[in-house]
Amino acid sequence: MKSIADVPRRRLNTIAENTAGDAATFAEKLVAELVDGNHAPDRADWFDVVVDRRSTKIEVKSAHLNVGDEYPAEGRFRLWRSQLRSLVASRFAGETGTTWVAFVLMDGDQPVDVRRMHASTARDLVEDTVGWGPSGHESQGEQAKLPIEEVFPDR
Repeated sequence: MKSIADVPRRRLNTIAENTAGDAATFAEKLVAELVDGNHAPDRADWFDVVVDRRSTKIEVKSAHLNVGDEYPAEGRFRLWRSQLRSLVASRFAGETGTTWVAFVLMDGDQPVDVRRMHASTARDLVEDTVGWGPSGHESQGEQAKLPIEEVFPDR
């Protein structure tokens, strides 16, 4: 995966303009750019980006360094258990390719860092640290709110 520095500033500006302040969609399109993939959130509800030539599926999660002035706190990456289960299961259901979770760290409207890990590694990280809990969204099931420092330990 390329780094954010490999994406020309004008391309980042175009992505930002086309996502109209939607940080989650910005992160998804950024990751698609970094992996030379396609932003495909409509293909399934458990991944956002696909690299067809490698049959790679990527779920993108974004978090802000700070949530905001009204709720001063560090951001967290929200992961849904059902999404990770689907990503991990697709690897063992006879499908080719790999499955990843890409974490995009944002500072305001600017991407700061991106890290990806295998879906099974992300699942294990959640289970070894914060665990799964109720989300309050019956249709979504269990969630985990992973602190930034668990994904980016040098932050």
